[in-house]
Amino acid sequence: QRCLERQIVFTIVPANSYYLRTLAPERWALDHPIRRMLAMDLKVHPNSDDPTLHNISPTQAWSMMVEQFGCSIEDLRGLMHNGLDGAWVDAALRERWRVDWSARFDALVEQHFPTP
Repeated sequence: QRCLERQIVFTIVPANSYYLRTLAPERWALDHPIRRMLAMDLKVHPNSDDPTLHNISPTQAWSMMVEQFGCSIEDLRGLMHNGLDGAWVDAALRERWRVDWSARFDALVEQHFPTP
């Protein structure tokens, strides 16, 4: 509850080797704590602090959020904003990035998922 109130951002590694190793292969994505974190509306941002250890690139981490944890395009937008909220940059730069990155995000969505 305190993390929700304080808007703490958690950088998460979807392919965390601990969970891949300790949860049954057919259940790991269902039982992974990321699923509960999303359901609780905690601010999460997918990435990998050690791509070699976790055998995952940042791009793969984001793909896993869709494929394994059911995130929608709008969820991905929120995850991107969470990363900005957690960035150690001044407010003006954060806001410039939010505007720029949101526009780029929208352009990519339109390019790959055009509205009819």
